[in-house]
Amino acid sequence: MKFITLVQLIYDKAFFLIKFNGYIERPFLIQCSVTQGCPTSVILFAVVLNLLIYLLERHLTGFRIGQRTKKKTDGPMMSRFL
Repeated sequence: MKFITLVQLIYDKAFFLIKFNGYIERPFLIQCSVTQGCPTSVILFAVVLNLLIYLLERHLTGFRIGQRTKKKTDGPMMSRFL
C-alpha cells in the first residue's frame, strides 16, 4: 500500500463527538484537515518536513539574503527531524 493511501485510511470517515453541558451531542464527520492533538499529525508533519528538507538539500545550490550569498557546502545545510 502506498503511504498516501494509508494516511487516507486513517482519516476516512473520522468523526467528532462533543460533550456539552454533560450531554454528548450527535457525532459529525471531519470534512477536512487534521485535528489538533491527533497523534498522527505530529508524525505527518515530521515526515513531510523531512521530505522537504531532503529535496531542498538535493536541489538547492545556494541562496541570497540581502547582499550576502550562502553557497552549498559538502555537509548538510539543514538538520533532519527523522
